[in-house]
Amino acid sequence: MVTKPGGPIDVGGEFLSLIVSSAIRQRALSIADGFLIAVEQRGFKVRIEEGKTLITCEDVAVHFRMSEMAKKTREGYAHDTWDALGRLRIILRSATYASAAPSEIKARDESDKRLEDQVNDVLARLRRAVVGYEGRDIRRKEAAIDAKIESRRQEHRRWHDEMGTIAARRKKEALDAAIAESERWAIVDRGHRYLVHIESQARERHLSVDSSTAVGQWLERTRAALDMMDPTDARLSLTKRATTYHLTSSPT
Repeated sequence: MVTKPGGPIDVGGEFLSLIVSSAIRQRALSIADGFLIAVEQRGFKVRIEEGKTLITCEDVAVHFRMSEMAKKTREGYAHDTWDALGRLRIILRSATYASAAPSEIKARDESDKRLEDQVNDVLARLRRAVVGYEGRDIRRKEAAIDAKIESRRQEHRRWHDEMGTIAARRKKEALDAAIAESERWAIVDRGHRYLVHIESQARERHLSVDSSTAVGQWLERTRAALDMMDPTDARLSLTKRATTYHLTSSPT
């Protein structure tokens, strides 16, 4: 597949990501083949993942790519013109943030050193990234345990905070209810005192407050309405039921 008109050719392959011109295709294949065989001999695994050549060992994971260096010679409206330079390069790029490998390991043809002569150095740098895996693995496991412990601590803190919030809300609700209840009682109490005042004034004026009179009937109706509004009996009844339940449910 020609990636750009007049540019390098991507030859693909089962394990390879090569972008080279046909002139140096065989050389690129030879270097890549030798490199991947050497990688596998050193305990690495090579596979295709999401269309990329992936090299892995323990916690090291890198993407392999070989390409021919090219130079842009002209920019065009439809496409640019590139000229292949006949020089190869290898790039190993870290596949994940968690990979212990360097972000990039590079090697390329130089005027005084061909890529073939740098392959062992690339392999050594890749292999060094694996060294210390056991220690890193222990640290990762310890970090995972610490993270789990911290997660549980946060969960416990959230639970206590939530329980505190619920308790505070219940206290406020109880206080609000008590205030509302006391305000209702104050209205009843004031009403009863007013009835006493009316009855007293009626007697001083020699008016009958008997139930057969208009004043007496009004006093009876109003007193009955006030008694119905009085929260005292209901509150004492609730308190009595709660006390009885507590006594009957206590161990003997």
